[in-house]
Amino acid sequence: MVSVHFPAAKAAMIAFLAAATATPAGAFPAPEYGPEAEARFLEQCAPGAEPGATQATRCRCVLVALQGGLGYPAFLAFADGGPAAFDRAGDSAAGVAMRTARAACGMGPASELASMRSLPLR
Repeated sequence: MVSVHFPAAKAAMIAFLAAATATPAGAFPAPEYGPEAEARFLEQCAPGAEPGATQATRCRCVLVALQGGLGYPAFLAFADGGPAAFDRAGDSAAGVAMRTARAACGMGPASELASMRSLPLR
């Protein structure tokens, strides 16, 4: 750990650390973009499904779990790409959150999602 005894140097160190750890302003989509991104996520997860259908319910569950696990801004960063964007995230926080959300919502792995799309909708 660096020990800084001079007030000006201490202030400079704090400013440097704050700048180094800050999230760039444009890193996440604006929150008002959220409803559109959520709708696209759900459509890609369960294309054409009726709102009460099993697949649509599971997709809504995954959406809520992802938002809770990642936080809304991080969720929005991937949401436009649908479930596939989270699946491609691998071992990053988004990828882990997707696998956890799928398990919690009874959806199974990504390969199961692809096979469920071919099932008749109720």
